[in-house]
Amino acid sequence: MGMSDLMLEDWERGWHGSRKSICVRCVPDEYLQDVVARAVVDEQECSFCGSASAALFDIFTEGFMVGVRNRFEQADNAGIPWDGREGGYVFETYLHCDLPNTFDWEIETGHEGEVFNELCRCLEEKTYASRRWWAATELDEEYSFAWEEFREQIMYRTRFVFWAQKATADPDLGSEEVPVATVLEAIGRLLVALDLITTLPAGTVTYRARGHVRQEDSRDWGAAQLGTNLPKNATSSSRMSPAGIPLFYGANDVETALAEVAHADDREFFTVGKFVTTEPVTIVDLTHVPSVPSIFDPKLGGYQDQLLFLNELVGELRKSIDTARSNLDYVPTQVFCEYFLHVFNPDADADEENAEAGVKAQAKIRGLVWTSSVASGGSGCLALNVPQEDCVDVADGTAGRLQLYLVPGSTTVHRRRTDEFRQL
Repeated sequence: MGMSDLMLEDWERGWHGSRKSICVRCVPDEYLQDVVARAVVDEQECSFCGSASAALFDIFTEGFMVGVRNRFEQADNAGIPWDGREGGYVFETYLHCDLPNTFDWEIETGHEGEVFNELCRCLEEKTYASRRWWAATELDEEYSFAWEEFREQIMYRTRFVFWAQKATADPDLGSEEVPVATVLEAIGRLLVALDLITTLPAGTVTYRARGHVRQEDSRDWGAAQLGTNLPKNATSSSRMSPAGIPLFYGANDVETALAEVAHADDREFFTVGKFVTTEPVTIVDLTHVPSVPSIFDPKLGGYQDQLLFLNELVGELRKSIDTARSNLDYVPTQVFCEYFLHVFNPDADADEENAEAGVKAQAKIRGLVWTSSVASGGSGCLALNVPQEDCVDVADGTAGRLQLYLVPGSTTVHRRRTDEFRQL
């Protein structure tokens, strides 16, 4: 490879090599410290503090440029309008030497100035723009603002016409007010990108609890009585479903099923049954949302803003609600659930291609899974869109649809004792 080829490669990647070395203690970011630590050579001396264990400075520069690519775009490639009269870009841009000061460094090392000077010396002389140069706010702030506005609207101003508010053509194009439909679409695509639209296999076990007044009330209960309520009997709101539109609510274990139901039901006795799915079921898995990543993470760093918002949203979806206010406070989470059960298409971008190739599209989303807010141990809860007629005592292998089969002999009766339960 000739000199011109090396120079072109350096230009394209945005940096050229350094003759210096850096130790972990002189790296002002925990994530990049781990990156450098994996390349440390014991005999190599740090160029900044003299430590006897260091790595090539290029390791640090390469990791830093991951963050640059996650946050910035070269101005010439970003589509920023150019003002010919003023002789500059219309929106704010950053010179290569400005980049180190745009990041929130976590650690004071005492050598930041020297490290940043060497970093700037290694960066190619380019002009950068924020990947979101067109927006007044960052994604997490923008979506959070839109969600808060939606909560206010759906809870206190209108209840049934919010879908009439049109979504922008591109949900990544910012605006002062983002319609909630746009936010939900963007969340859906993020869930797909993070593999959080997943499939529970046939045979998945879930436990469901129902309250009753007297111990003997559930003596003859079967799948119909323990399973999903009938619409006409679903007279109260639940976390993911409004009155009149029941879902099947289950949990990973008996203790969580009891804790979740008893939180909103003050009766003394509860019966729990063990149900098994007869078919694979596609769900939104909110139990494995990644934590907010470092901007320097090559896999998830580009999702930092979106994951900040998504983690906040999941916290709201699972938080404990005052039962006296449930009819009101559950409305936003009910809309969230309804969107994914009835509107969102996880294969929207691939439908046409799949149709041409004769590939069967992914099954429609039938439920959501989240972590319980009232049970200890972080156990999971499940809401499935399965009607009462498909909660069965005898599984029908020819039904061709999802059923919830009540395992014979699995029902147990429990009596509330303050905040605990005793199996009878």
